[in-house]
Amino acid sequence: MSMKAENVTSNIDKSQKLWRYMTLDRLINLLDTKKLFFTPVKFYASSDPFEGLLPKAALDAIAGVINDTQGMLLENIDKAKSHALSHSPLSDELKAQAAIEFAKIRADAESHAARMEKVYFNLMSCIVVNCWHQNDFESEAMWKLYSDSHKGIAIQTTAESLVESVIDSRASAIFFSEIKYIDYDSPKLKKEDCIVNGNIGPLLKRTAFEHENEARLYFTPKKKYISLDEAKPIPELIDVDINKLIHKVFISPYASEPFPSSVKCILNMFGIPDDKIVKSKLLTPNKNLTRMF
Repeated sequence: MSMKAENVTSNIDKSQKLWRYMTLDRLINLLDTKKLFFTPVKFYASSDPFEGLLPKAALDAIAGVINDTQGMLLENIDKAKSHALSHSPLSDELKAQAAIEFAKIRADAESHAARMEKVYFNLMSCIVVNCWHQNDFESEAMWKLYSDSHKGIAIQTTAESLVESVIDSRASAIFFSEIKYIDYDSPKLKKEDCIVNGNIGPLLKRTAFEHENEARLYFTPKKKYISLDEAKPIPELIDVDINKLIHKVFISPYASEPFPSSVKCILNMFGIPDDKIVKSKLLTPNKNLTRMF
């Protein structure tokens, strides 16, 4: 099964290069399982406490929808109560009993907004994401951020190849979109500013993270819970076509031997040919350049 065309952003060119910087153990896991690891948004709170949180403008919009729904529900309950007690041939005793039942129904409806808000944010915390860096070139900053003691690697692909590589049975439920970076504290922020390709979460991050220039695959796992209050964030693994996904594997420019040779050996064992393996020369001066000092 493939991803739906309407679930893929049109704001990113199909040929746009994407990079996923990672440690060697994560690469080995990807090659061994042929599955992309999707992390619950809530798990990123340790590195960015704002991940998964929404600006006040977005919260107000969500609260407005929930409160409007509750208002309509209460109005309908009151109309039904008025009709039942005023225009029915019930005895006074039955009317009293009916009034008690309507009071219970209304009390339950009055807690609707708070309950729906809890369920909404509980489900939001269960959204899982797989993140990529948009760039036509390597990023020195991303190497430093995502390498383990300078022993990192980066998968290079394109937006089109990433989308087409997803072959999981759940592919039709997966979305792909760019991240929108905004100032959460801006008093000028409007609810419209919080919408990205028709969605709010999990596509908003603070402007402090603009250097990541991120695009994400994401979806909400379909789990069978007795109650939505029991929904818990759990990582998901999605089947991918490795050959279609991986264009190149770059080895960190900070890595020294025997790491590059070991990575090449491991990649060869998993069927990745030499022409897809690149030892980064990001920090290697071109021989044609001349120092000025």
